Amino acid sequence: ERRYDLLVDRFNNGNYNNDVNGDVRNPNAFSGGDFAGITDKRDYIAEMGFTLVSIGSIFSTSKYDGSMVLDYEELEPHFGTEEEFTQMIEALDEKKIGVIADFPLNGVSEDHVWAKDGLSSIPVGDGAINWNASDETVKEKLKDAVVAFVEKYEVNGIRLTKLGDFDYAFLNEVIHAVKAVNDNLYVFSTE
Repeated sequence: ERRYDLLVDRFNNGNYNNDVNGDVRNPNAFSGGDFAGITDKRDYIAEMGFTLVSIGSIFSTSKYDGSMVLDYEELEPHFGTEEEFTQMIEALDEKKIGVIADFPLNGVSEDHVWAKDGLSSIPVGDGAINWNASDETVKEKLKDAVVAFVEKYEVNGIRLTKLGDFDYAFLNEVIHAVKAVNDNLYVFSTE
């Protein structure tokens, strides 16, 4: 397998209608890259010989790089719609290219919907929080969210990122739950 890592917002703008408050001159703002832009460049990616595209975190976020997740159940509107994401997956699949998405377990926005609902978290600065890794409710919600994502979208892999204080036992639980949905799914984890 040959993997191409890209950041959705910085790759290619295929749909100018979702560029609300974008600013290509500001390195901290959304720049316009989206799922439609990746779809448009599928031949380019295929011609370079890549068989997997790793696209980073695509959840609703307050930061262009997807790192400040606001909601695990919503895709970032700047990146496109659920339909555009599904079309991107299908278009890449036609070129025999799989899709891997990041799932940040920590370092999410303090405005995350779960934090607003009172789920146990720990502030880590700059508007970010980590989930309380010793809280069973937190673990169950995270595991369910990862499973729901891979059930809803036909991605070829998931990369669990920002592991924080979650231990190997919990990560293995998540991996087993995900593999129960799709045994062929790639599952990676990175600090």
